[in-house]
Amino acid sequence: TGQGEYVSYLAKKYAQNKGIEEQSAQGLFQGIFFCIFQCSQVIGNLISSLVISSGGDSKPSDTTKTTLFTIYCVCIAVGVLILIFGVKSRNALEKMVDSEPSRLSNVIRNEDAKNAVQNLGFAETMTLMIKPKMFLLLPLFIANGLEYGFLCGDFTNSVVKNSLGANNIGYAMAFCGGMNAVSSLILGKVSDSLGRPKVCLLGFLCNSGCVIYLLVCDVASDAYAVIFILAFFWAVGDAVWNTIISAMLGACFEKDDVQAAFSNFKMWQSIGVAAAFFYSDYLDLTVKLWLVLGFLVAGIVLYFVNVFFFGFEKKRVQNE
Repeated sequence: TGQGEYVSYLAKKYAQNKGIEEQSAQGLFQGIFFCIFQCSQVIGNLISSLVISSGGDSKPSDTTKTTLFTIYCVCIAVGVLILIFGVKSRNALEKMVDSEPSRLSNVIRNEDAKNAVQNLGFAETMTLMIKPKMFLLLPLFIANGLEYGFLCGDFTNSVVKNSLGANNIGYAMAFCGGMNAVSSLILGKVSDSLGRPKVCLLGFLCNSGCVIYLLVCDVASDAYAVIFILAFFWAVGDAVWNTIISAMLGACFEKDDVQAAFSNFKMWQSIGVAAAFFYSDYLDLTVKLWLVLGFLVAGIVLYFVNVFFFGFEKKRVQNE
């Protein structure tokens, strides 16, 4: 929630200073953020694969596990220190705007005074959730969580592991993360010219195409080409949901509702991820694939209902 609102704030200020449309800046900034974020998947999976491979055993030893745990703890500590000492708070950024002699500083400062950040409560999140514009997006949020949970859990354990072996899971997922990072950067930039509805349709086709393939085809042993093609298209679909949903929440909701919008997104996305991991041990792979496909279909249909019948992608622009 905080990440989405903070990046949206930066995009908004960038658009005001550059004199460009906010929607264009939102796509650009969200794309850059998720490109960097997905690089962690590349680095993390490469580290795990290299450390496990260096152990020499088919099953990681306690020493190998300890080494991985230590490396990840150090990475987390470095990230926390960078966040604390290297990232300016919104208050600090607003003070910089106040002291900035540019011709737009007064416009930005006055707008911030009218739209001061308020403490967000559970009631505000629930109030926005029941509004049609947000309620129609909930299946898409859940679908994003389910497909990501499936990718991290069942795709690795039931597809990649069975085909390529456990030692190659990290390399396959590193490739997936790399494609996700590149796709996030590209899609965030081109979503303004193509339009978010078209990009969302692309994400649906990529994810649903992978699901349908897994439903009707068995992945053979040592099917490297199939695994990496599936990882590529799944990465593109996941990049669409992360980048474009964040961009459209920042651009299409009123300023007072942005925090509540991101709270709803992260809450329902997390519910989807948690559900995917919870039922992973209890449901057959085919049932799990149908669940992902069902929510993807419901999510994209209701999104276009939102666009064509409630003017979702137009309302914020018209009001401003």
